[in-house]
Amino acid sequence: MAANAFAQDQEEGQSREVDGLPEEGAAAASGPQVARNLTLVRTTIRTETQGVALTSNFLTGFAPTTVVCPATHAAGCTIKVEVSATIFAISPGNAAQMDVNITGTGPAVDPASFVNVDSTTTGPLASVHTFQWMKRKIPAGSAQTVNILFTMLKKGGSANTGFRTATIQLYLN
Repeated sequence: MAANAFAQDQEEGQSREVDGLPEEGAAAASGPQVARNLTLVRTTIRTETQGVALTSNFLTGFAPTTVVCPATHAAGCTIKVEVSATIFAISPGNAAQMDVNITGTGPAVDPASFVNVDSTTTGPLASVHTFQWMKRKIPAGSAQTVNILFTMLKKGGSANTGFRTATIQLYLN
């Protein structure tokens, strides 16, 4: 199985977004990035159904997932993470955020660790939001742990998330 291009690059650093733009002083994206001719070797899908309240503190959305790039694959690996979540009852003037960080050797997560996923669903009816991240240039033999967190953009803000699904895929470069 092969994959085509996805995400954009933010070579150095990870940042929160403010009004849809990287936080002041954060590294800007250096342009589109491509991960071509990848071979899928592992997929993990996690679901959660328990509703939880979001605040400006980080909430772990899913149990951490560790994947290992095979030591025998000298070209290294790429990880793709896709998260979908229902979000509702956002406090006015705020935004729900997702944060994906992948610990282990290699560059930062592309396009940015933090993304604003919803700022308009202020009522009791949930809307579904999906975003994708990738981490490229993972050295052969290295273990990578994927952590998926939820938070609010501004302190004092709140929202809720209910049904959510995370798909974590390991590709050979």
